[in-house]
Amino acid sequence: MSYRRNKKQMQRQENRKNYLTKMQWLNRFEEVSIIRFNYEDMPKEINIEFMEKGLFEDTAMCFFYDEVLEKYLCLRVNGLGDFDEYGIPKRREVYAVNGYRRTLNEKNSVLIYNNTIHLPIYNDVLLYSERIATIQRIIDVNANAQKTPVILTGTPEQKQLLEVLFENYDGNIPFIFGDDDMTKYSGLQVLKLDAPYVIDKLQVYKNQMINEALAYLGIESSNTSKRERLTNEEIEKDNEMASYNRRTYFNARKTAFDEINKMFGLNIKVVDPSEEKEEKEEKEEKEEMEEGDEDGRIYDDN
Repeated sequence: MSYRRNKKQMQRQENRKNYLTKMQWLNRFEEVSIIRFNYEDMPKEINIEFMEKGLFEDTAMCFFYDEVLEKYLCLRVNGLGDFDEYGIPKRREVYAVNGYRRTLNEKNSVLIYNNTIHLPIYNDVLLYSERIATIQRIIDVNANAQKTPVILTGTPEQKQLLEVLFENYDGNIPFIFGDDDMTKYSGLQVLKLDAPYVIDKLQVYKNQMINEALAYLGIESSNTSKRERLTNEEIEKDNEMASYNRRTYFNARKTAFDEINKMFGLNIKVVDPSEEKEEKEEKEEKEEMEEGDEDGRIYDDN
């Protein structure tokens, strides 16, 4: 019974580590997803982080004005049907954790979608997180196996002793035993496994999966271990998919807020920091080229 209880306890601990590692990466991806875009002239009562969190986890959010509360709101929404020609629900029910509920329509509210295909991305990012967590847990196991990997063997009567020895070994606890009757320890053997070190290869693979997940979110990245060997053309090709994905998220938001501005007389602007950075870099590169041309003309004149 002791062995079975210990085995179940160890399995629960490993399952918990697997779950925590998966959620660690899911939370990281959600966090970077929330801060991808900036908004200018957004009504102060709109919680942008809550809106972006809802767009990450659900299909859409609903923007409207509450005449009783006298403020704009952007809440989670359920489509109630009565679809238009393009499959957009005309009747929408918004809700909040405090019990707030209201039924709206296409004339007093606007649906904000996360992407142009109107599908949630939570499950896709969850799948990426599970894959990365699996690699990380393999890395953990391989790292642990580098502690002079061994298997302890003995007789059935020594099973409890073996369990104690291995728990101490696995927990980095040195163990020295002394006893008047040392015969109980006779027959214990240690088999060395000599587990190969593969952490470096697994780390490269994990980075590739992280970069793939970031590209799916529209965030440009490149495996740092390979960056020095990549040409500019290869780096641009790696980031091309990230740029396409980011455009789908940006266009869905821009379309929604253009309609919001028209409906409510606002002037909200969606800003893509990556696009601003690219424009700034292109401007600086152009200025450098112009300065170079100017220097060349001066040299020629002399």
